[in-house]
Amino acid sequence: MLAAHPTETEQTDMAIDYVVNYLCEPKDQLTTQGILARLKGQAQAQRIIQLYRDANDERPIDQMGFELTRNTADGDEETETVLVSEILEASRQLEPLAHHCQGCPANLKEAPYGCFNNISYPLSDHAERWLLLQLPIPEEAPLVWTLISQHLRDLNRHSDQVQQVRESGTYFESERNPRRRLGEIAVSGNNLFYLLFMQGHMTPSRAAVTLLMFGAIPRNIDAGDILKLTPAPADADERFPFVLGPEREDDRTVFELKAFFAALYTGWRLGVDVLLDV
Repeated sequence: MLAAHPTETEQTDMAIDYVVNYLCEPKDQLTTQGILARLKGQAQAQRIIQLYRDANDERPIDQMGFELTRNTADGDEETETVLVSEILEASRQLEPLAHHCQGCPANLKEAPYGCFNNISYPLSDHAERWLLLQLPIPEEAPLVWTLISQHLRDLNRHSDQVQQVRESGTYFESERNPRRRLGEIAVSGNNLFYLLFMQGHMTPSRAAVTLLMFGAIPRNIDAGDILKLTPAPADADERFPFVLGPEREDDRTVFELKAFFAALYTGWRLGVDVLLDV
């Protein structure tokens, strides 16, 4: 019997999912989307099991289930009952292939399927302001500023599109759109969300520019080096080290954004896309 089982909605595990799309045996057998679905299902199943146990419900796992509510394309809601045991059975297909992750250059977390990661919603106000502060001051990095300034100007026409997302109350902690002025250009949190997450997958060339833009690699490079960023040189780790490591004052979103930039760095070095599911 699945009496009094918990209710899940799409928002409980909503996140920006991403993966360094380095080809490997697990992706070949299960597909990238198949692995992502199993990883998310595994986390969801463990969360549901914990909800049962927290309620002092000791029923076996094969009697656990939950109601999953989804929003349909026409704006309605549909609810289905999902069995925890079925999700766990699907996720077990990850186990026989996990050994391929050992020593993989895309394994950022040094764990099975460590090329997959996510940024949880809502994005904190602190993190949005942190992103704005990473942008270069024109006088301090003139070459990088020349490279990105027109792109930043163009982003303003997309601000309204992101503002609608912000006003939903799900994706951002703050209803207010933070702003920073750089020279003659006003840049907002909406602009940076569009830049990072709403322009499709991150190619190595886009990743290189993004790393420069946010100071994830040193910006004190000459014009010749900028032109040679893609493909990444063999000595990229030495010439362009990743410099956005975690710090004590980082909140959850800043920590996760830094992990995302590390994934962009890895994708750039390996010459592969970082796939996004926003």
